[in-house]
Amino acid sequence: MSVKSKSLLFAIILALVTVSTISIIMIDHENSSAAGPYDSSIHVAKIGDTGYESLHEAVNNANSKDKIVITAKEIVLTETLRITKPLMITTDREDGATIIASDDFKAGTYSGKQKALIHVDGDADSDNSRKGKLMIGETPSDNPLTLNGNGVCRVIYCEKRGAEDVPEWEILTINSGVITNGYSATHGAGIFATRAARVVINGGMISGNCIDQNGGWYDTHIRYSEDIWVGSGAQVKINGGSIGKI
Repeated sequence: MSVKSKSLLFAIILALVTVSTISIIMIDHENSSAAGPYDSSIHVAKIGDTGYESLHEAVNNANSKDKIVITAKEIVLTETLRITKPLMITTDREDGATIIASDDFKAGTYSGKQKALIHVDGDADSDNSRKGKLMIGETPSDNPLTLNGNGVCRVIYCEKRGAEDVPEWEILTINSGVITNGYSATHGAGIFATRAARVVINGGMISGNCIDQNGGWYDTHIRYSEDIWVGSGAQVKINGGSIGKI
């Protein structure tokens, strides 16, 4: 084999190795150690100066009461984002940002019966590891963050009271943003609050969510709960914002 042929073969092998390596990083980025100094060309969210390539990765690495800032214009989730600690999610984009369910969205195995874009899990178990609380936006004047169920799932499902050691937060606080395009076969397509969940709405808009019109009792009362369902000991306090059907 000539020197030229060997050089060409080496170049081809190097290219294949490089492509394979890139593919692995792209497919496995949620479980990788790709977090580092924030870089707008690769990161979709940040906590302080640390950037993350996926929102799941940011949530998994966050500490209690951290503020996760969405920096990408749109984040597409293929499965439920589970919140098990007190967290704030907002955006620094002046034109707003969107978190949307994919067309083939699926619920996580832990919440299979409650298909939702975001599951705020405040149901503390025996090892006290599930103490979720979520704040959307820091103030009513924040840049708008849209949570979009894409017509395939509820937008937010929240249950229980969450971390008792963070009493200044309720399990779900909506300060700004838009919750829309959620879907449910029964009720509460935008926000489903249950099992003693406490929700505070200070701003933003919850509208444009829908339920299956062929479901039981749709015409009598279920249709009035398309945007928010308050069930089983839950409480919702409305201080501001715009709500369609509750």
